[in-house]
Amino acid sequence: MRYFFVVLTFLSVIASNGYAKSLSYAQWISNEKALLPSYITIDFPTFNLQVDEVDQKELSLTSDPNRRNQYINESYAVIAKELNQCLKTNNANWFHFAAWASKSAGEVISGKKFEDLKGSERGLMRAFGNWKKIYNEEKQIEIFASTNALIAMEMIPVGNLFLQLFCHGEVNSFDQLEKYFTPLTSTEKFLYKAFENYHQIIHEKSERKKQELLLLASLYQLNAE
Repeated sequence: MRYFFVVLTFLSVIASNGYAKSLSYAQWISNEKALLPSYITIDFPTFNLQVDEVDQKELSLTSDPNRRNQYINESYAVIAKELNQCLKTNNANWFHFAAWASKSAGEVISGKKFEDLKGSERGLMRAFGNWKKIYNEEKQIEIFASTNALIAMEMIPVGNLFLQLFCHGEVNSFDQLEKYFTPLTSTEKFLYKAFENYHQIIHEKSERKKQELLLLASLYQLNAE
């Protein structure tokens, strides 16, 4: 009875925060796109999957930007580690580099970068008249925070999906991914090709070929981003 009460209380908290236990990717993205600043536009892949309440809450554009950045950094790092284990390689994949890039973006989001620019670099930019041409600090932070979140809204779900299907599950055929992700645009095809290369690495024996495929996967994923 006590266990039931705890579970019920937890679900009540989730509901009161406006986060369903799970939500279709399409609906979640639709909700988030409505929160974007008018000057930011982006197209998302069509994923046929559910987004759990943790990702809904932590990746939402309504969440604290610094906390969200930390969640993104940690999520990328976990996916990178698990993907390397799955691929039986100790070398970096796109998620590894993404963790570093997101952490760097966090220095802008937190305002640290602007503190670092208060010296000669900022003076140089003012001297050449460029400083007034770019957005003010508040706007730049908004752009970095939103962009960082939007990339994560694509890459974290698809990264976790790949791990679930081909690393933690018993699915062997890469065609099974099309149940969840059918690429239509050129950008989506880049992303699909990235994970196709990751999949080939799982069954590849040659270490040299693995590294070639890993590089290709990262390049495809970078292009998709």
